[in-house]
Amino acid sequence: MTPYQQLEKPLISVSGFFSLNAQLLIRKPRQLLPPAPARCAALTQALGERILDISHVRRRFGYRRSLDLLRSEFPGVKHKRVYRFYRDANLAVRRRKNAKRPPCERVPLQLAEKVNDVWSLNEQLFLSLP
Repeated sequence: MTPYQQLEKPLISVSGFFSLNAQLLIRKPRQLLPPAPARCAALTQALGERILDISHVRRRFGYRRSLDLLRSEFPGVKHKRVYRFYRDANLAVRRRKNAKRPPCERVPLQLAEKVNDVWSLNEQLFLSLP
């Protein structure tokens, strides 16, 4: 029996600790702890396939809108996990270019024929008046 097992045994029997909690309490080195349980591979694979299906059908949906569609099928899935799948599959919604349009139709300036013929107004002057 190892020294760690000697320390674990009274904690488990007397205090009612679970084995892993007892191991963490006595600061057992991480290398000696039992391996963490693997995630359900089938569920992860199904989720990944469904995310790819949604992204191919709805190209303008990002990972957040895809998550809204996935919540009914996979109730426990979080946004971080969906984002990780998107990033690993190199999926992204392409950004649209902004169309540069003039705010209004431009009118050419009038040429002055005499002094004080053409006036221009400063809008800031009128905005500052009460």
